[in-house]
Amino acid sequence: MTSRRPSMMVTYLAASLLASCATDGMFGSSGAGTDDKLAAAKQRLEKNPQDKKAKIEVANETYNRVNQLFKDADTAMQAGDTQETARLYGEVLQLDANNPRALAGLNQLATQQRHAISVAEAQQLFDSGNLDGARTKLRQVLIENPQQAEARNLMQAIETKNAKDQITPRKLKPPRGNTVTLEFRNANLQNIFEVISRTSGINFVFDPTINPDLKASIFVKDASVEEAIDFLLVMHQLSKKVLTENSLIIYPSVRSAQYEDLIMRTFYLNHADAKQTAALIKAMMPVREVFVDDKLNMISLKATYDQLRDVEKLINDEDMPDPEVVLDVEVLEVKRSRLTDLGLIYPNTFSVLGAKAGYLTWRELTHITPDTITTAPAPTVNLLRQDGDTNLLANPRIRVKNREKARIHIGDRIPIATTTISSSSNFASKSANYLDVGLKLDVEPRVMLSNDVSIKVGLEVSSATLPAGADFPTVSTRNTSTVMMSADGETQVLAGLINDEDRRSATKVPGLSDLPLLGHLFTNKTDDRSKTEIVLLITPHVVRNILRPAAGNAEFYGGTAGRAAPLNINPAAMLQSLIGGGIQPPAAAPAGQAAPASTPPSGQTPPPPPGLLQPLGKPIGAE
Repeated sequence: MTSRRPSMMVTYLAASLLASCATDGMFGSSGAGTDDKLAAAKQRLEKNPQDKKAKIEVANETYNRVNQLFKDADTAMQAGDTQETARLYGEVLQLDANNPRALAGLNQLATQQRHAISVAEAQQLFDSGNLDGARTKLRQVLIENPQQAEARNLMQAIETKNAKDQITPRKLKPPRGNTVTLEFRNANLQNIFEVISRTSGINFVFDPTINPDLKASIFVKDASVEEAIDFLLVMHQLSKKVLTENSLIIYPSVRSAQYEDLIMRTFYLNHADAKQTAALIKAMMPVREVFVDDKLNMISLKATYDQLRDVEKLINDEDMPDPEVVLDVEVLEVKRSRLTDLGLIYPNTFSVLGAKAGYLTWRELTHITPDTITTAPAPTVNLLRQDGDTNLLANPRIRVKNREKARIHIGDRIPIATTTISSSSNFASKSANYLDVGLKLDVEPRVMLSNDVSIKVGLEVSSATLPAGADFPTVSTRNTSTVMMSADGETQVLAGLINDEDRRSATKVPGLSDLPLLGHLFTNKTDDRSKTEIVLLITPHVVRNILRPAAGNAEFYGGTAGRAAPLNINPAAMLQSLIGGGIQPPAAAPAGQAAPASTPPSGQTPPPPPGLLQPLGKPIGAE
């Protein structure tokens, strides 16, 4: 029956489409129709079936019309208009009754319609709580079309609800009362649980390894059922697991691995390092099975439900974006210079024209005339005073993460030739090593929670000169390194890198320059002074700081060696039970006699077994 349904639906859909096309005209009522060329060619072909030109024209125009119909059908399909898509496929079948693409398109539309019906039925089953039935319906749809969006979304909702039901621990809901009053001294533990069961309606199942002779003493009044059970369990290193809303299994804590449900969870980290986060989890939580994927920065682990909640809090505290700061840097080089060149420059060398290689021939020596004698340099009067004031400013702005290094280099890279000679072949090869000169600034900020920024600064200003006849340049440098503290938006100034040069020289005529007063006429003095200072200004602007975690994530219960959740005993109820509840020590029974037991009225809890202490005014287990 199921296998015949799709074919019957396709046949019905095709028949209805053909009927609608026939009523709308030969080629439908879409307005597109067959163009005049196709109609004219068909008329000529009807009149003369042997007209080859008409046959070719009909075939070509039919091909073009079919392609246009398929394009329109694809557009309608993308728009979700199934009726228009089916109508266009019907027009194709009018032109070509056995067109496989049109038949496949109609089949696809029928399948989509059938899938829509199945998804609607699965939605109804999901709303009614029948997850298995809904999953069965959707599996049939997804097998035929894995990309069916509605089926995929509904299946995901089913799996999410199913996973939540499996992962979330069941809560204990006593069917009768939420509080109990217990007073026992050295009573059998299983008898105490029997009284709790009769009072609250909770079923207890005991692990066979529990010693049946365990004794317990408990005095609580108006305590919740779960609190009373936890209090009894912690005294004997026992644990519990909720099976249903009113059923518990009690087992020794050493056998927790046999009863506790473990959950697999994968965390994809955005900012924190996966290895460091895994080490944090192992150090803080009793979780041993942790896998780290460095490529995806992912952590997968297996833990109990309570442990997973604590792991989530640890990861939320750890996986935070690093603080970032924008450093507004200004590097100012102030250079001041003064040059004074004052005086007369007299000739200091005489030479004879025609002298070669530093000697004269006899003829040249005997024929010296005023025209053949030269002096150097030419007499010159220097009256020069030059002042210079130069400011070189670099104003970079860099953004850097907390505790990360950033470097700025403004300058040149000077190549230094290096020759390497091979010891085996005596072949010499040359290479170049580059030396960075100019301004180099290294900064490493550390952002405090108070928005203060500690900055580790390294500044170097260098220049290179190549002396005459030297093979390698001489590098002069000034550098400093320090650690400074600055508030957000506060400008810090680092100055004092000063280079002060004072050069004085004088050119004198021997003898004449030593005459009083007149000696200045035979002297040329040069005074060259220059002073350079480097000033560094840094202004940090905190872009993002560490967000303090919420109180629930910053401080939460860390568990004990045997418990992952705290004992939530109500302190007020305990205090009232011990002080205002009228608890008194039982009267000592005569030797050989048991303590008297009162008979409860009809409808109340049966008398407690031996070892129970009867409270004053209220039966044991009453609310």
